[in-house]
Amino acid sequence: MTGYILDNMNIHFKDLNLIIKNRWTYVILTLFIIMLFFLPRFINLDKRIGFDWDQEKISFEVKNIIINHKLTLLGPRANNDRGFFLGPQLTYLLIPFYLATNLHPSALIYFVIVYCILFFFVALISINKLFNLKTALLFLIFWSLNILLIDADIGPFWPIFIPLGVITTWYCLYQVYIDPNKNLLWLALGLILGFFFNMHFQFIFLFLFTVFFLFLTRKKIKISFVKLIYIVCGIIVMFIPLILFDLRHNFFNLSLLIRFFTEKDPNVGLWAGAWIPVFSNVVFPFLFTKSDLITGILFYLVITLIMILQIRRKQGFQSYLYYSSLLLWISFPIFFSLYGKRPSEYYFAFLNPFIIVSIVDFLLSQKFYVPLTIYLSLFTIFNFTMLYPKFFHYGLNFYEKDRAVKQISQKLQSNKCDIAFNVPIGREVGYKYLFEYYNINTIGDWKTCVIDINIPPKKGDVIFDYIGVAFPKNLLK
Repeated sequence: MTGYILDNMNIHFKDLNLIIKNRWTYVILTLFIIMLFFLPRFINLDKRIGFDWDQEKISFEVKNIIINHKLTLLGPRANNDRGFFLGPQLTYLLIPFYLATNLHPSALIYFVIVYCILFFFVALISINKLFNLKTALLFLIFWSLNILLIDADIGPFWPIFIPLGVITTWYCLYQVYIDPNKNLLWLALGLILGFFFNMHFQFIFLFLFTVFFLFLTRKKIKISFVKLIYIVCGIIVMFIPLILFDLRHNFFNLSLLIRFFTEKDPNVGLWAGAWIPVFSNVVFPFLFTKSDLITGILFYLVITLIMILQIRRKQGFQSYLYYSSLLLWISFPIFFSLYGKRPSEYYFAFLNPFIIVSIVDFLLSQKFYVPLTIYLSLFTIFNFTMLYPKFFHYGLNFYEKDRAVKQISQKLQSNKCDIAFNVPIGREVGYKYLFEYYNINTIGDWKTCVIDINIPPKKGDVIFDYIGVAFPKNLLK
């Protein structure tokens, strides 16, 4: 009986490509995966999205461009106040969204929606082209349900773009591989690398991946000096804002970049293994445990083995893709060990597309259909049990901050009042932009009028979920 069931499951998976060639079946399956992808991201999005330091900084920069017509040449600062600056590409991309909302920061919600839609279809089209439709659909299913990736996809700040950059780089390298004589493809590759690098410094690993790929395929694609010039020109185009800034400020940013890698931070101790617990957190949804030994070292070795096995099975572009992926997979621990400081979890965002594609493609190519079904079922149950509470318990979020400040605006009207924060360290961010948006003058006469914003709320406060607002009696009348 068991053998009969397994045989039938194998037949089902073998015939999947034939099944989805039926137009209506394909449409239904695609609609199901679209629902699976977007519902966990868009349900109560305004109550789950954050509006903290990064989002407030972006909002002020966009506002300054729109209202004061002051263009910016700088984007985010890498790491901390000792770091260097990246480019302002995201700031300019957000201008249409802020124009559409009349500068209200709900623009970030619409930006996240557009980004998620873009990522879904770029991933579907690209991975289908690079592998096949089964791999693309299963990739999106795993991506749809990963609790950490859901949180990352609704985080409106620069690293949100990194997974999109990885897949776009793959696709561009594929186009270069099959038609290496089109110079515009080489220019496009440079533009892609330059653009996404300016979203977050971790994209340097995709520079490294690209170098590996181009070196391994140098005979097939007949790499030349002219082609490399096209790549360099594309990269330089994306760095024009930073180049202009440095020319105007005596190469200030370049000196920050050099010092970042040559000077030791006296306030931070270095430890080569600092990245391992963070890496364990990143791959936690795949193995359902946070043990550093299992989710860190063992998972790393499993993915390494998968890539090696895939190299032996693959030919053409896919073979070179896995060769380059393996070299990158071996390289990134070396770089993080040399870095020596604890990175944030989103520093590993570039790895997720490599991990999911490797797992899915390996299980499909090895025809491990039953283990794939079991693993996907466990993966779904485990991740959904963590995701479900997030639909109803939001924590500190944009929606409640906006409600609280709007209420303050309505109570104050034209009055002036001091506003005091009784909140944990770092929880006062995000309010300044909202105060300006609602025309609230936060400096008044503290002897006659003080509004307290309390986290957690206190007795007698007007409560907005985790935020409490204490109004003076005269404003409550």
